[in-house]
Amino acid sequence: MQFLIGTNYWSKSGAFMMWEDEYYNPEIIKKELHTMKDLGMSLCRSFLYLPTFFPAPNSISEKHLARYKEFLGLCEDIGIQTMPTFIVGHMSGENHDIAFRESRNLYSDPFMLEQQIYFVKNVVSEIKDFKSIYGYILSNEMPIYGSADTPDNIIRWVKSLTEAIKSIDPHRLVGTGDGCWNAFGGENGFNLKQLSNVVDFFGPHLYLSETDEYRHSMLSEFTVRFVSQYGLPVFLEEFGASSSQASDENIALYYREVLLNSLLSGASGAINWCLNDFDLVSVKPYIHHPFELKFGIVRENGVLKAAAEEVKNFSKFVLNLRNSQMENSEAVILVPSYYNTQYPFSHDSPAETFKHMLQALTMSSKAGFSIDFAEEADLKRWKRYKLVILPSERKYLATTVVFNRVSGLTISIS
Repeated sequence: MQFLIGTNYWSKSGAFMMWEDEYYNPEIIKKELHTMKDLGMSLCRSFLYLPTFFPAPNSISEKHLARYKEFLGLCEDIGIQTMPTFIVGHMSGENHDIAFRESRNLYSDPFMLEQQIYFVKNVVSEIKDFKSIYGYILSNEMPIYGSADTPDNIIRWVKSLTEAIKSIDPHRLVGTGDGCWNAFGGENGFNLKQLSNVVDFFGPHLYLSETDEYRHSMLSEFTVRFVSQYGLPVFLEEFGASSSQASDENIALYYREVLLNSLLSGASGAINWCLNDFDLVSVKPYIHHPFELKFGIVRENGVLKAAAEEVKNFSKFVLNLRNSQMENSEAVILVPSYYNTQYPFSHDSPAETFKHMLQALTMSSKAGFSIDFAEEADLKRWKRYKLVILPSERKYLATTVVFNRVSGLTISIS
C-alpha cells in the first residue's frame, strides 16, 4: 500500500494572490517545490483562485492560466504531483466571490452551473497533458462558499462538474473538496452515500478539538474510519494547526499522531494545511483571521518547523513499509439514523451524537478492538460483524430494535 504524503500549497510570495503580477515568483515556487521533495512529499494540492482565473462569464484569464501551466511544468521537472482545485471561492476565513455571480445559487442556477462547467472543461483541456497532475478536486470547502443545499441539488452539481472533467480526462481521480463534514453530523447536502457513486475518493478536512487527550488522539481515526464505510479511498485532504494556537513542539506531536493514525486506519494519504507561513498581516482575510498566517510547517524565512521534521521522518518510515495490510474489523459502531437526518418533531443534536460516537470508538480502542462504522439503515452491512456497538443514544430505528431481538449478534450499548 502506497501512503501519499503531501501539502496544501500557496506560495509564501503571495498566498492566494501568488498568481498576480505583484507576487508571482517562479524562483520562489521552484524552491518551495524542492522543499516538498526534500521533506519526502510526493503531492501538493494547488488552487485556481476564482477572482484571478475567472474574471468574467465565458472568459478565463490566459495570463494566469499560463502561469499555472508553468507551475505544472515545474512540478513535473522536480517530481511533485499536484491536484488542481477549481471552484475556489472560500479561503482561510473569507469568501472571495466570482465577480459576476450576483448572489445566484451555484448549485442550481442554470447560468452559474453552465459557467462552472465552462471553467472546469476549459482548464482541464489546457492542463490534462501534464504528467504532474495526480487528480482533480472540484472545490475548496464548498459548503461554506456555496452554502448548504439539498442533496438533490448538490449531487446534480457534482455530477455535472465531474462529467465535464471525465469527458476530457477520463482516467484521473476526481474528488469534491467539500471536507466531508457530514461525518461530524447533520446534512449539508454533500451526502456521503450519494457522492460515493459519483466521485473517486473522499477528502475529509480535520479541524476538531477535544478536552480529553485520549479522545483527541482518536479524531483522525474516527474521521478516516467513518468515511471509509462508503467504499472509496480516503485522503485526509486537510489537517494542521496554527503556531498562534499551540507550541510548535506540540503541533509536531499532533502531526505524528495524525499521520500514523491515518495510515493505521486505512487512509490512502494525508495532506497537511499548509506548507508556508505568510507575511501578509494587512491583507484580508489574514488581517481579521491572523492565526491563518501561521499554519505552515515552514516559516516565512524558510526555516523548517518541528512539524516539517515529523513529515520528513514519517515519509522515510512509510518508504520502508513492506507488505503492510489492514486487519479486518470484527466490530462495528452503528451510526444512528438521525445523525444525518432530521425527522419530524424530533429535535436532536448531531454534535452531541458525534461526541457519543467518538467516546464509543475511544472505549473500543482501549478494549483492543479494530472498529468500522455503518449506517443504522444499512442492515446488510452491519449484520456481517460479530459485535455491533450502539452509542448511548435516546433513539434508534424500530428496525434496529427488532433486529436486536432476533439476530443472535452481540449488541453492546456503549
